[in-house]
Amino acid sequence: MKKTNQTTQNTVNSDKISQAHSIDYITTLNSEQYIFFLKDNDTSIPDWFFQFTTSFLLYSIKIIPVTWEQFSELSKKKRLSYLIVATTSFSSKNNFSTLMKKHIERNILYKKIYLFHISSFNENNRYPHLKQCKLYKYYAPPLNLDFLVENISHNYFLHKNELELWPGGKRVRPPTF
Repeated sequence: MKKTNQTTQNTVNSDKISQAHSIDYITTLNSEQYIFFLKDNDTSIPDWFFQFTTSFLLYSIKIIPVTWEQFSELSKKKRLSYLIVATTSFSSKNNFSTLMKKHIERNILYKKIYLFHISSFNENNRYPHLKQCKLYKYYAPPLNLDFLVENISHNYFLHKNELELWPGGKRVRPPTF
């Protein structure tokens, strides 16, 4: 009888620990600077991804690889999410094109996503209306990795600081006599 209660208590404790870890992960996302990296499926991460993420750590930015489903779930509560998409193969280009038509383009126009698009295909002229809203940056390889990381982090901080500025003026106060 004691063993059954003990195992039940252990499973309850492990459930509480896993919930605490997921809560810690979400609070970490809210408190730190991060950019999501869209991967094609659950297992595909490019070879250069780990060098890419370590370069961003110099700017105190964490890169979080996610699928589109994970990204849409994590970005529901945020006003604006930052996303890096790298299309370096035909399959990733096709996946990105379908996501762009269905979801990403609309979210950029509604100012919910800031997209950094790295593509070896000439897609720069494909989305001219997105350049006007200033939430779409296109990068064409071959680029120096340090230049790419510096440029993305500069645009990230520049846009993030613009969001934190107060747009209004000062409150009018009555004159003191």
